Amino acid sequence: MSGTLIDSAAYTPNSVPSLLQTDKVEGQGAGASHGGIGNSNAAAQVLANRTAFLFGRQNTNIANITTLQGQVSALQAFVSAFQFDNSGDGFIEIPNNITGTPFILQWQQVTAPTQETNTFNFPRPFPNAAFFAIAQIGAENLGLTGSPNNWVGAQPLNTAGFVLTVGSTNPGTVGVWVISGGF
Repeated sequence: MSGTLIDSAAYTPNSVPSLLQTDKVEGQGAGASHGGIGNSNAAAQVLANRTAFLFGRQNTNIANITTLQGQVSALQAFVSAFQFDNSGDGFIEIPNNITGTPFILQWQQVTAPTQETNTFNFPRPFPNAAFFAIAQIGAENLGLTGSPNNWVGAQPLNTAGFVLTVGSTNPGTVGVWVISGGF
């Protein structure tokens, strides 16, 4: 009849004993060496403990992988919710998992007469509200350049458009970049 070694999850480096040629066979029993398992079973006990230790680590790793897979899936869903248009007048729509309403950043170029206030449409209307419109003279790719005597100001009018005022000491038109944000 043989006894059973009870493994406990543990790892101790350099701890597997080897039997010497002169060692006598000693099995498990009361008063046996190595805590009652005997010198013949000591190496098997250390290996059983290491096996239990590695099994526990493997289960932890599998649980961590499952958690990471869930996080990767959530990140992929978040990234796929981004919308982007990088045409001349474009936008980026950034998802918002807290409110469910995405933040939208838009850019566009307009040609505006100087010494006037005019209304322009956003490239696409904001669904709820426009927070800001920022203007800068000098949309060179329209073939127009601003002069040092020009100034510009912009503010949202509603969800569909903004008011743009261009001041100048010279009458004419200027190219203007506009960046707007809202949700």
